Amino acid sequence: MVDAVVSFALKRLTDFLIAEAVFLGSVRKEVQWLKDELGWMQCYIASAEEKQDDNPIVRKWLNDITKIAYDAEDVIDKFILQVHDEETKERKSAGCFPSMSSCIKCRKKVNLPEEVANLHDIGNDIEELKNRINDLLRIRELHQLESASNKGDGNSSNSLATLRQLRRTASFSVEKNVVGHDDGTTSLLAKLFGPDRRRFVVSIYGMGGLGKTTLAGKLYHHLDVKMNFHCRAWVCVSQDYNTHDLLLRIISSFGFTTKKTEELKQMNEEGLERYLHESLQGRSYLLVADDIWKIEAWASFKRAFPDCNNRSRVIITTRSQKVAEDSDERTYVHKLRFLTFDESWQLFCEKAFGIPNANGVEEQLKTLGMEMV
Repeated sequence: MVDAVVSFALKRLTDFLIAEAVFLGSVRKEVQWLKDELGWMQCYIASAEEKQDDNPIVRKWLNDITKIAYDAEDVIDKFILQVHDEETKERKSAGCFPSMSSCIKCRKKVNLPEEVANLHDIGNDIEELKNRINDLLRIRELHQLESASNKGDGNSSNSLATLRQLRRTASFSVEKNVVGHDDGTTSLLAKLFGPDRRRFVVSIYGMGGLGKTTLAGKLYHHLDVKMNFHCRAWVCVSQDYNTHDLLLRIISSFGFTTKKTEELKQMNEEGLERYLHESLQGRSYLLVADDIWKIEAWASFKRAFPDCNNRSRVIITTRSQKVAEDSDERTYVHKLRFLTFDESWQLFCEKAFGIPNANGVEEQLKTLGMEMV
């Protein structure tokens, strides 16, 4: 039953993402995050229900997931009602959506300022769901629910934990056709390759959806960066970080393999810090610590990164100005700007029409698109 509920919500999210490629903007990323998290949870649910786990804590946890799935569906419905006319609402009940062109045309009937306000409300709803999901993840770790669901099956591993680990250890893939922030890329590259031989931190900060991770990814994958640093690592920190887990993922991302994975897992935080510190001695390195929410997160593992006077660098991305400014005694802060109108229009055209401009697009759609931007 629980699996069916989450599966249905997951299907609605998937259909929604496909149909709303034009109008989502930053909200689309939030919905994608919610879709991914429900996917991880679905793996856990399938495993727990297959074992018919009678642990009351597990059952309570599964019930809470069900409530989140229902609420996620409500958020989707709330959004769809704002951007589709009555004809589209009727098609929605059959799982059908209009073409991209008709989807844009129907928005001519919508009050745009009111729609933007509703989008903001939906973003807040998703943020609340994210917090609830993170709370469930903390409860799962606190009560060691993986062990409860795997009781009697010593060889099985938790699907959710495995998938989350794969996602977090995967390095960022640079986006193609990135719009805007070319000026930021140029200035930050100059800073990374500057004459200062001491290790320092480059902090990229700004509100959610501005492109902090994208900009960091452009730097991380830049050919000159690959050639100028002996080794690079990318780690996503996030709100529910675990220092031991972070250190393991950083070591893996750097590619240090002098010890076996199981041997590293048995080491405590101090041992992992020492191992990483020794491995980085004499090397110029670049670390990207993406999505840091608290200054304590960076402080919890910064001791592992030596200052060898060889131009090593650390890049962090954060929404917090305090984190950006106080991350290190040697910090360069880069505040991410908003896109210009021309950049926003180019981004809209690429997402809505698949081209960098509106040449060849119906004038009515072009006018409506500019109003939306």
